[in-house]
Amino acid sequence: MVDEDCGDLKFCSYEIESSTCLPCIPTDLPCTKDEECCSDQMCVWGQCTANVTRGTEGTICQGHSDCRPDLCCAFQP
Repeated sequence: MVDEDCGDLKFCSYEIESSTCLPCIPTDLPCTKDEECCSDQMCVWGQCTANVTRGTEGTICQGHSDCRPDLCCAFQP
Protein backbone atom coordinates (compact mmCIF):
# COMPACT_ATOMS: atom_id res chain seq x y z
CA MET A 1 0.00 0.00 0.00
CA VAL A 2 2.99 2.32 0.59
CA ASP A 3 6.57 2.53 -0.67
CA GLU A 4 7.97 1.31 2.66
CA ASP A 5 6.20 -2.04 2.15
CA CYS A 6 8.40 -2.77 -0.86
CA GLY A 7 11.90 -2.60 0.59
CA ASP A 8 15.09 -1.09 -0.84
CA LEU A 9 15.32 -0.08 -4.51
CA LYS A 10 11.56 -0.59 -5.06
CA PHE A 11 8.43 1.55 -4.93
CA CYS A 12 4.71 0.87 -4.61
CA SER A 13 2.63 1.32 -7.74
CA TYR A 14 -0.65 2.00 -5.91
CA GLU A 15 -3.92 1.08 -7.59
CA ILE A 16 -7.39 0.99 -5.99
CA GLU A 17 -7.97 -2.65 -7.00
CA SER A 18 -4.41 -3.92 -6.46
CA SER A 19 -0.95 -2.53 -5.77
CA THR A 20 2.41 -3.95 -6.80
CA CYS A 21 6.04 -3.35 -5.89
CA LEU A 22 8.18 -2.31 -8.84
CA PRO A 23 11.96 -1.77 -9.19
CA CYS A 24 13.15 1.82 -8.80
CA ILE A 25 13.62 3.86 -11.96
CA PRO A 26 17.22 4.71 -12.99
CA THR A 27 18.55 8.10 -14.10
CA ASP A 28 17.05 9.78 -17.20
CA LEU A 29 14.00 7.50 -17.43
CA PRO A 30 10.38 8.71 -17.09
CA CYS A 31 8.78 9.11 -13.64
CA THR A 32 5.73 10.70 -12.01
CA LYS A 33 6.88 11.00 -8.38
CA ASP A 34 10.20 11.23 -6.50
CA GLU A 35 9.64 7.90 -4.73
CA GLU A 36 9.86 6.03 -8.04
CA CYS A 37 13.48 7.11 -8.62
CA CYS A 38 16.52 5.16 -7.36
CA SER A 39 18.70 6.38 -4.50
CA ASP A 40 18.62 10.13 -3.81
CA GLN A 41 17.36 11.05 -7.27
CA MET A 42 14.28 13.19 -7.79
CA CYS A 43 11.63 13.28 -10.50
CA VAL A 44 12.39 16.52 -12.42
CA TRP A 45 10.39 17.47 -15.52
CA GLY A 46 9.17 13.84 -15.60
CA GLN A 47 12.60 12.17 -15.53
CA CYS A 48 14.63 10.70 -12.67
CA THR A 49 17.52 13.10 -12.12
CA ALA A 50 20.56 13.03 -9.81
CA ASN A 51 22.17 15.96 -7.98
CA VAL A 52 19.01 18.08 -7.75
CA THR A 53 17.87 20.29 -4.88
CA ARG A 54 14.23 20.27 -3.79
CA GLY A 55 12.46 23.52 -4.60
CA THR A 56 14.36 24.23 -7.81
CA GLU A 57 12.73 24.53 -11.22
CA GLY A 58 11.04 21.32 -12.38
CA THR A 59 10.96 19.57 -9.00
CA ILE A 60 7.65 18.28 -7.62
CA CYS A 61 5.81 20.54 -5.18
CA GLN A 62 2.56 20.52 -3.21
CA GLY A 63 2.41 24.29 -2.62
CA HIS A 64 4.35 27.54 -3.05
CA SER A 65 6.23 26.98 0.23
CA ASP A 66 7.95 23.93 -1.38
CA CYS A 67 9.66 26.22 -3.93
CA ARG A 68 12.49 28.74 -3.85
CA PRO A 69 11.30 32.31 -3.20
CA ASP A 70 11.64 33.28 -6.89
CA LEU A 71 9.49 30.32 -8.07
CA CYS A 72 5.87 29.23 -7.62
CA CYS A 73 4.19 25.83 -7.55
CA ALA A 74 2.35 25.32 -10.84
CA PHE A 75 0.13 22.28 -11.28
CA GLN A 76 0.74 20.60 -14.64
CA PRO A 77 -0.36 17.26 -16.13
